[in-house]
Amino acid sequence: MKKIVIAILIVLFSVSIFAFDVSFYKSTQTLEMGETFTGIANNQNAIFYNPSGIANIKGFFFALPDVNAGMSEGFANATLKMISDWNQIQSLMRSTNSASLTEYLIQNYSNYLQNSNSALIGSDVLLGYGFGNFAMAGGVFGQLWGQSVLTQSLSLNLNASAGGYAFGTAALSLNLGNLKLNAGGTYRYGYALPQIYNIKNEFLLAATSVLNPNLTYSATSNVDLGTMISYEQFSFGTLWHNVLNQSTPDVRVGIGYANNNFSAGVDIEKVFDGNHTIYRKLHAGVSYRIFDFLTLYGGLSAGWFTGGIQANLGPVFINVGTYVLNYGNYAGYNYQRMYTAQIRISE
Repeated sequence: MKKIVIAILIVLFSVSIFAFDVSFYKSTQTLEMGETFTGIANNQNAIFYNPSGIANIKGFFFALPDVNAGMSEGFANATLKMISDWNQIQSLMRSTNSASLTEYLIQNYSNYLQNSNSALIGSDVLLGYGFGNFAMAGGVFGQLWGQSVLTQSLSLNLNASAGGYAFGTAALSLNLGNLKLNAGGTYRYGYALPQIYNIKNEFLLAATSVLNPNLTYSATSNVDLGTMISYEQFSFGTLWHNVLNQSTPDVRVGIGYANNNFSAGVDIEKVFDGNHTIYRKLHAGVSYRIFDFLTLYGGLSAGWFTGGIQANLGPVFINVGTYVLNYGNYAGYNYQRMYTAQIRISE
């Protein structure tokens, strides 16, 4: 019975991972802006989307360990239902009738988990200092990302992976009147777990026989390079992602506008990837601080709406919103709608 319960719980709370670049940190705010930040790059998220942007930061900046989690609708609904049904589930778990427990879970939860559902969990810690025209930062971050698939015929497929990385970033800027030139880079070194677990079976009840976690890991390192040209509030930026391990350059470009309360930008990802259409590559987003304590985010990611709201309570930031994960080569196909929440302390 315990094996069956474990398999069902994994379906409900899986952070299983497939074909996802966990070395590329996905910040909640930039995802809510349609994953648009390469041309804006005006805060510490620039470390991951355009490291040259941290040269614009003056003084100390930091982020303490935070938790940001995103779930698809199926995962979110199943999680909420499991919390509300926990007393009954616990009662069935105490019984000796595993068939009744299995039947109850299938009848009450399988409709939430049809097709595919995803989850993304991440955290980071960083500390940096800007000297005026030069800035340095360092820290660690980790992510888990994945998918569970449960079909109407109760065929189950689960995959899981994760990664943890340490990074160092440096950037400098050159002022030529109102024109500003920035350049920077991020080096990261870490460990990837390509498979936390992987379950492939024909029917749900057979899942317990193939649950064999594989916790092997491999060391990995890479470099991101970024540049930015700014004129007053307008800027143009580029990101060369995974410079060391890419046969075809993974390049992102973006234009942006930013002042104290408002920012807007347009990004084009995978510039040299001929398999993606231009509409699939296109991202756009805005942020607007309507009050000192409240910021709104919105955007389009390959044609899909994203958005969120953030409460700034001193050094504490609470954020909730929605974004999409795009998998395919064409806009409007192979995407997953995610709902996210984040709590962090930063400056």
